[in-house]
Amino acid sequence: MNVGFDNFVPWWRVVAILQPNSSPAARYREKAENEGRLVNISAGRKRRSIIVTDTNQVIISSVAPETLLGRLEAKRIEEDLKLRTDTQTEGGQHDKVGVGSEGGG
Repeated sequence: MNVGFDNFVPWWRVVAILQPNSSPAARYREKAENEGRLVNISAGRKRRSIIVTDTNQVIISSVAPETLLGRLEAKRIEEDLKLRTDTQTEGGQHDKVGVGSEGGG
């Protein structure tokens, strides 16, 4: 998932997208910075979102949380459709093999 300036985070790793202006988010960011878990990819621009991953990394981005959420949802929908298509294709192939086997015997 593009999180700004051609930086990408695996969409399946994202567990939270936070507004950076709230006190809890600021404390979380400070703690991550002190523990060496903070990655700033804002390229010197205004912090607009804080991304938390399942590996406990904290990423600061200049992309708005709403935009990131839209990208995340699009990736999840894309993956869901891909899984459904793969499942249907596999099921269809098995059905064709079964029909051919019965008719050829």
